[in-house]
Amino acid sequence: AERLNHDLEYQKKINIKIPPETEFWAHCSNLQIWAEYNYNPRLLHSNLAYPLLEAITNAGDPIAKEVFKREIILRFESFNFSTQQYLIENGYLKYFNKEERKELSKLILDENVWMNCGYNYLDANKNKKALESFLHARNINPINLNALLGIAQVYVRTKEYDKALQIYNEILEYYPENIEALNGKYSMFQQIKDTIN
Repeated sequence: AERLNHDLEYQKKINIKIPPETEFWAHCSNLQIWAEYNYNPRLLHSNLAYPLLEAITNAGDPIAKEVFKREIILRFESFNFSTQQYLIENGYLKYFNKEERKELSKLILDENVWMNCGYNYLDANKNKKALESFLHARNINPINLNALLGIAQVYVRTKEYDKALQIYNEILEYYPENIEALNGKYSMFQQIKDTIN
C-alpha cells in the first residue's frame, strides 16, 4: 500500500450539491426497479434491502417472503458460525414451516452454534428454545458435556426432575467425577426437598 502511486487521487474532495428533491427521486427510482425485479437484493445495498424485505414480508407480500426465505437459506448455507447463530437467536426461523426448519437445522454442523443459542435462551428464561438448541447440539455430539448439562438445567427449571436425574446420571457415566453434574444433582435434590417441606 505504501508503494501505490497517489497521483490520480483528488487533492481536494469535490463537493457536489444535489437538491433534496433529486436525491429523493433517485431513491424512489431505485426502489421502483427493486420492486419490479421481484425484490432482487443485489439491486439495493444490503443494509437497505434486507430490512425492507423483512418489513414487506411481515406485511404479507408472498413474493417478498420467498425472496427473504431464499436469502436466509443462503446465509445458513454459508456455514458461517456467527451468522447462523445470529439468524437463530433473532427469530429468522419463524419464516419457515416445521419441515423447512428441520432441513435448515441440518446445515448447522457446528455444535457450538446450538450451544451458544441454548445458553443464551437459558439466560433469557426461554426454556423450550434452550432445550431444542441443546438437543440439536447433542444430535451432533451425543456426549457433549455442556449440551448434557444444559439439558439437565432446563429439566430442573421446568421441574421435570426425573428427566434431569436421567441426564445427570448419563453425564456421570461418561464423566464420573464431573463436579458440575454432581453439584447439579445435589442442588436438584435440595430443591425437591425444599418443595416437599
